[in-house]
Amino acid sequence: MRIDDALFYAVLDDSVAAGDLETWCRTAAAAGVDIIEAGDAGGFECIRDICRREGILAVAPLDSTGGAALACEAVIVNADEVSVGLARGMVAAGTLAGVRTADLNELILAVETGCDFAVYSGGGNAHEAFAAVRRPGVPLFAGGAKSLEEVGATISAGVFRIAVGAALLGEGATLDERAAGISRLLGREV
Repeated sequence: MRIDDALFYAVLDDSVAAGDLETWCRTAAAAGVDIIEAGDAGGFECIRDICRREGILAVAPLDSTGGAALACEAVIVNADEVSVGLARGMVAAGTLAGVRTADLNELILAVETGCDFAVYSGGGNAHEAFAAVRRPGVPLFAGGAKSLEEVGATISAGVFRIAVGAALLGEGATLDERAAGISRLLGREV
């Protein structure tokens, strides 16, 4: 999966039990998720290996100590903690560096300083925020939705890249139904 082709980003959290990671990741991938971020779930090596087998991108959270900067294709930093430049110095050449922020100015700065992708959780105004970013070609994902209705409203407002938490997607049949529903809102057939 190339980051430029990705539309659907999921962030794992503690709502997914360690023993359920493989099933969750496989189900999410089959329902149209393109990127899975390890988030608070831990077990990045397992998530990375599953994502590679499923042909989707795994993202490791990176902190100022270099934590989780394992051999991976992509990392993400919190914009208020680590800069894109610092992140690039902590990972292997060619590793994608993404930024997570809820602040429009941090989003603009991250894009201007060369992030490869961004997850913006600044509320329901993602379409307006993305219009303020002057550098085309950087994939911007709208995150922070608390309900499927918010996801639908964001897509209806013209945003075509979405990031959601695992808790919103659920597990098992619920995960499959909800992820497939979001994929369909993004114009995909699943």
